[in-house]
Amino acid sequence: MSLLAVFIGGGLGAVSRWLITYGVLLVTHRVWAGTLLVNCIGSLILFLLHKYWVPSSPALNLFWKVGLMGGLTTFSTFSLEMATYFKNGDYIESFLILLLNVGICFFMGFFLLRDTAA
Repeated sequence: MSLLAVFIGGGLGAVSRWLITYGVLLVTHRVWAGTLLVNCIGSLILFLLHKYWVPSSPALNLFWKVGLMGGLTTFSTFSLEMATYFKNGDYIESFLILLLNVGICFFMGFFLLRDTAA
C-alpha cells in the first residue's frame, strides 16, 4: 500500500508540476519562473501539512508528503536551470534563480514553523 501511495502521489505531482510550469512559461517566457512557482507552492504545502495535519494513516502521509510533494517540487530542475544560465554567462539571472528559490522556500518554512516544537 505504501508503494502504491507514493507512486500515485508522485504521478499526480509530476503532472501538476508540468501543467504549472508550462502555464507560467506561456505567460512569462521564463522556464525558471515555473520552477520557482512549483518549488514555492510545494514547499508551502509541505510546511502546512507538517505543521497542521496529522495523517490518519501512514499511506496518506506517504501519498501527500513523499509522493505528491516529491513529484511536484523540482530541486534537480532548479539546479540544472541555474547551472545552465551560469554556463551561458547569464550570471545575474543564475544568481537570481538561486536567491529566489532558496530564499522564498526557506523563509516560508521558517515563518510557518517558528512556533512549533522540534
